[in-house]
Amino acid sequence: HQTGTALILALAHLRDRNYLHLQEPACPELLTVLETCAHRFTSSNPFTLFNLSQALAMGRLALLLIASADVGSGFAHHRRMPLGLRATPRSALAPWAGPRATLDLTRGADVAAFFLWGSPVPIAMATLLAVRERSETPEKRAGGEALEGAARSILFAFPSFGLFLQQPCEPVGMPRWQRLALLANSWAAIAHYLYYKYRIEDELREITGEGLGGAAVVYPFALALTGGVAGELLHGSLGNLLLGELDPFSALFWAGFAWIYICQFFLYVKINKLYTGRGNSAPLSTWGLLIPGYNLVTGIRQVHFLAKYTAEERNEEPLTDPFCAAFPFTTKPELGIVELVTKVELWYADWGAVTPSGADSE
Repeated sequence: HQTGTALILALAHLRDRNYLHLQEPACPELLTVLETCAHRFTSSNPFTLFNLSQALAMGRLALLLIASADVGSGFAHHRRMPLGLRATPRSALAPWAGPRATLDLTRGADVAAFFLWGSPVPIAMATLLAVRERSETPEKRAGGEALEGAARSILFAFPSFGLFLQQPCEPVGMPRWQRLALLANSWAAIAHYLYYKYRIEDELREITGEGLGGAAVVYPFALALTGGVAGELLHGSLGNLLLGELDPFSALFWAGFAWIYICQFFLYVKINKLYTGRGNSAPLSTWGLLIPGYNLVTGIRQVHFLAKYTAEERNEEPLTDPFCAAFPFTTKPELGIVELVTKVELWYADWGAVTPSGADSE
């Protein structure tokens, strides 16, 4: 009873203030009749069978009125409306649905933004590594033979970083055009990183006997990411950040990120156990996952230390990684956030000499 009455009175109020334009000819008269009934119901006993059945009918009619109303154009043409009402409304029957897409894939600029949003970082990394390679003497460069049996280094996880390198680098045998394609398509680069994660999760499960394996870790996140992107393209879903504003697409998207964060935390724990089991210190700060910026540093270090451990287990010489050579923070056995912030020589190798205890030789 209260819901039906409130809907009718709210519609009447919106109509009186020109917030609501009813398109069908019979709708204005119907709303007037319902408004009269609503005022009568508010002063009567709402718990009689008659009033309850009438209230249900009023609620249904109110939803039909909302569905037939030209609410969007009414809001847009009203000059004094509150700012909060300027958003394009969505369907009354499916509040998360409606034409609210933020990208128009028929426009070249929007298509470029959709695929190239993540490209500046690999472009910068690839250029920086290529410049350092050309400044090194031939003796310091990694030869092709160093790639035999190589572990999954940082360039395996992010192949576009090695786009401009002249010497062979991981992934072994990947042609330059594929690295360029990953640089030009951020979603393909994410897919390749998920392939890397799938492989290492499976390998760690074989080594330690623990963990869910690659499929259980990667597939839920990939599904959530795909659903979230689809919702953003169709409805602008990812603009909904508050719990009460989540629609099925955005809820799936953020649940996927929560899942991958949990899996990443346990991945760090497993890698630390591999090192402490040898009597070494734990290289990764697990709770650094929650610190913006530092979580990226920890993620990069995870790739390096897992690759190093895998190579050592195979009795192979760890591959000389151009990324690790350029950024000493990657290989430092232990790294705290205060040390990372205060020691600039850890940020980039050419900005200062790294002490022997500050980074290992790999």
